[in-house]
Amino acid sequence: IGTQSPVRPLHIQGTTDDTYIRVGNNSGGSHFGVDAGGDALVETFTSGKSIRFLTSGAAERASIDSAGRLLVGTSSSSNSNALLKVQSYAGNTSAEGQIAIACGVTNPSSFIGALLLTDSNDGLGAYVAGVRDGGTWTSGSSHPTRLVFSTTANNSSSPTERMRIDNAGKLVVTDIGST
Repeated sequence: IGTQSPVRPLHIQGTTDDTYIRVGNNSGGSHFGVDAGGDALVETFTSGKSIRFLTSGAAERASIDSAGRLLVGTSSSSNSNALLKVQSYAGNTSAEGQIAIACGVTNPSSFIGALLLTDSNDGLGAYVAGVRDGGTWTSGSSHPTRLVFSTTANNSSSPTERMRIDNAGKLVVTDIGST
């Protein structure tokens, strides 16, 4: 549609970036496409509805509900303040929810992953980080790491390491302050 040279079985091409497929009727439905700024868009315009992601057998695996919460492994959350809920899938016999944060290399030189706590302008207030902790790193057999806990003092704009758990399991307090 809109092209003489399709590259896929269904190829829709508009004359501007503002190109949509609309599914639904006048009282509700969804848009799929590219908005006027060139960004990909999936939008529901039925009040109070979510965007759901299904797999084979129509099993829901993730959704973004009408409150803007990302729900993975569940279709509801009673915690109205949480923006992300991860729940184990029914086939997981140990039933724990897991989030994996992976670095982009098999032999990290420093930071492996971190939980960053920021304001809405990405001003970093505190973080918990997994950091390579010396030794020989061999993916699959040797992963020396430490956990680093950092906070930011009053009138400062960058976090300072306050304590760590080293690769021997020792708790090391690095700055206890003056309390």
